[in-house]
Amino acid sequence: LCGRFFSIFLGFQESLFEIDFFSYRILHDFEKNRLMFFVFLALVSLEIGLYFSKYFLNKKNINKKDLALNKTILWIIFSIVTIILLFSLPDVVNRVLSFGYLALHQGQADGYNFGLLGKVTTLLYILLGFALTQDSKNLKRSVLGVLILYSTLYMFMGSRGTFVCTLLFLLWVYYDYGLKSINPLKFFSYLTAIAFFLISVFSIISLRTKDLTISNDGPLDAMLKLLYDQGITLMVFNEVFYLDKYPILPMIQNFIPGSVFIA
Repeated sequence: LCGRFFSIFLGFQESLFEIDFFSYRILHDFEKNRLMFFVFLALVSLEIGLYFSKYFLNKKNINKKDLALNKTILWIIFSIVTIILLFSLPDVVNRVLSFGYLALHQGQADGYNFGLLGKVTTLLYILLGFALTQDSKNLKRSVLGVLILYSTLYMFMGSRGTFVCTLLFLLWVYYDYGLKSINPLKFFSYLTAIAFFLISVFSIISLRTKDLTISNDGPLDAMLKLLYDQGITLMVFNEVFYLDKYPILPMIQNFIPGSVFIA
C-alpha cells in the first residue's frame, strides 16, 4: 500500500501522488492531505494494535484448542471446492491469454458479481479457517496445498498480491499463528527473498509481462520499480471517495453468499 513512499525515499525518480493505472492525473493538495491523514491513522492503529497484542497474544492468556467439526463434511466441501476450481481456472487463464492481465478484474465492472469462481474462492478461504482449527494434519495440508496452487496460478496470470499474501500467511501459520517470536533480521531476509523472486522469476513466467514495459535496469532499480507499482493501491484508494453509488450488497455477497437474495 505504501510502496511508493519507500521506493521514492530510496531514490526512485517518479511522482508520488500520480495515478497511472486506469487513468492518468496528479492528485491536488486536498487529496494529498486526505491520503496522508489516512496513512498516519493506519500507522497509529497498527502501533496501538501492537501494544494490545502484547497482552492478548500472551501465551499465558491463550488456551488453544482444536475446534471439533465433522471432518467428513469438511472433506466433502474440500472435494467440491477443488473440483470447481479445476474446471473454472482454465477459463480464467484463457481470458488472460486473450485479453491480458486486466481480464482478471473485468468482473468488477459488473457490480462485484464474480460468479461461481468468486463464490468458490470465498468458500476456499472459509474452509481454510476451519481446517486450521482441526486436529487433522492431512486436512490442513490439503487445503493449504490448494491455496498455494491457486495463488501460484494467479501469480502466473499476473497477480503478485495474491501470491505474496499467501506467502506471508504461510509464514504466520509456520510461526504458530503469531505466537512464536521471529527474528526481525530473519523476517527481513524473507521479505527480501520474496522481492527478488518477484523481480526475477515473475518477469519470466508471468503472463502480465506482455502488458508491461520490459526494462534493462539493475536489480535494485527493478525492486524499487516493483515497490512503486505496488503503491498504486494507495492512489486507487483515493478514487473510492468519488463513488456515490457503491454496490454495497453485491460486494457483501462475496463474503456472505446469498446475502443479496435475502436482502
